Amino acid sequence: MAYTLKKYLLEKPTPAFRFLMDTLGVNMKEAQKIIDKRRVFVEEEQLLRKSTLISGNISVVVFEGDSKGLRPIFETEDFAVFEKPSGVMIHPRKRSDGYTLMMRLNRFTGRMLTLHIALIKVRAVWFW
Repeated sequence: MAYTLKKYLLEKPTPAFRFLMDTLGVNMKEAQKIIDKRRVFVEEEQLLRKSTLISGNISVVVFEGDSKGLRPIFETEDFAVFEKPSGVMIHPRKRSDGYTLMMRLNRFTGRMLTLHIALIKVRAVWFW
């Protein structure tokens, strides 16, 4: 599954965006985006403000890709070419969507990316 619920116990009150930056290894913009998308829960209550000091039981909905063995056909430091299998979506539309090519790319690079996609016949070319 693309989205999973990760649970943490935070003892020291910490700004929500800082907790996400330190725990998930994301930058401030990505941390704020996670909060804006209502993916953070404190004691099972949805977090609404980015600067709120949080502690206790923290749950975060995170995107975790699964490569399923898909490998690039060609790659350089700046882009990669993948052959997109029939029936596989490029990007998840909702949290319950299954495997997508975006998951593979995020697993391949080890980070979340904003992508520029060019479809050439049945091949997807990714630039980052």
